[in-house]
Amino acid sequence: MEESSILLTFTQVTVAFVGFAAIVATFRFRDEFTIKKNDAIDLELIINTGLVGAFFSVLPLALSSFGLEDTSVWALCSGIMSLNYLGFIYYLFRKVAISKIRRKKSRLIVILYFSIGLLVFIMNLMNALNIHYKREFGPFLISLIYPLTMVGYMFTRLLFLPIWRTLKNQE
Repeated sequence: MEESSILLTFTQVTVAFVGFAAIVATFRFRDEFTIKKNDAIDLELIINTGLVGAFFSVLPLALSSFGLEDTSVWALCSGIMSLNYLGFIYYLFRKVAISKIRRKKSRLIVILYFSIGLLVFIMNLMNALNIHYKREFGPFLISLIYPLTMVGYMFTRLLFLPIWRTLKNQE
């Protein structure tokens, strides 16, 4: 499998994000008495999405070790990834009530998460069913890139929000 180095790099980067997020959260929330719901959701998304991303970046390597052809590996992985994205969309829908979000920017970000997740779901389903895509690596790669960028965004929020809150309180 030619894509193994890309998949292993994704695994390493994702696990690094999860590990650093856990360390930051441990030190950050240790002395705070009030933890905001958004902070908990961000941390949960980082850890859950990161660990699921690590699993999916290793899954093709595990399947190819059983001697499956690359097209079968990508079809199977894309099909399983479609189910994962369906669960992700459901999770966001249940966890984040868009009607309760007051800030326009936050609402736009959540709608963007839903929209991109839905597009990636459709793309992987089409790849699994051999519609338009030819059971190839590309759609699966995009489905790994999207959660990694989301984890990176949530990680930066986890790091910088306390700084911005402190600056706001000092003013």
